[in-house]
Amino acid sequence: MDRRHRTRHLAVGLGAAALTMTLTATTAPHSATTAAERYGWGDRLPAWSDEFGYGSEAGPAVPDRAKWRLAGGGPGKCWPGHSDNGRPYHPLLILWPDSNRHPEDGEYDYLENGAPGESCAEAFLHYPHPRDVPVQQEHARKCGVDLSQWHNVAVEWTPDHLRGFIDGEEWFRFSGGANADRDCIQCAPSMHQTIQLDNFHGDGLQSAVYEVNWARVYDLPDDEDVR
Repeated sequence: MDRRHRTRHLAVGLGAAALTMTLTATTAPHSATTAAERYGWGDRLPAWSDEFGYGSEAGPAVPDRAKWRLAGGGPGKCWPGHSDNGRPYHPLLILWPDSNRHPEDGEYDYLENGAPGESCAEAFLHYPHPRDVPVQQEHARKCGVDLSQWHNVAVEWTPDHLRGFIDGEEWFRFSGGANADRDCIQCAPSMHQTIQLDNFHGDGLQSAVYEVNWARVYDLPDDEDVR
């Protein structure tokens, strides 16, 4: 599913904010430090955040349609997915361009793994670049992270850099990198949040569950230079 709205700084979308969310495959959240707490991001922006406090185990609720759009168009409708595989085995947290122009307007896969419950977190940060050049991206990998457990995962997108956090600890930072084939890594024009279970490998995979406890968006500090 994807976030339907951008932040109030429309020139940069979620680049004018830091977004965090907790995710897991099986268990209840622990008390890990968040990047928001560690770096003093302040109060979340309620209009752009979601605590997912609706529904129950007996009657699960569809995500708030004022805030989220289901990728297939509604409950029970599947998004075609990568190469039209469309089955839920590849967990991703992505900032996706509002224009839907990829790779021209970038893509920030700030948590992307080949299967649920892996022990190494990975991220693939795509530079904005024309379609007629090879893929332009940066890759980050952090091992010793049990992704079958709950973690606080955050991305900070500013006019100056991209930073990723797991349980409040920075695990990647990229900035600049523009050349003849691409714009700078943080120069995507406007993005929105998506939460995906995808399938890169065809049929014959076991089922998977991807759980998100909350999603929170924060303003940049007043002294940040917003694009």
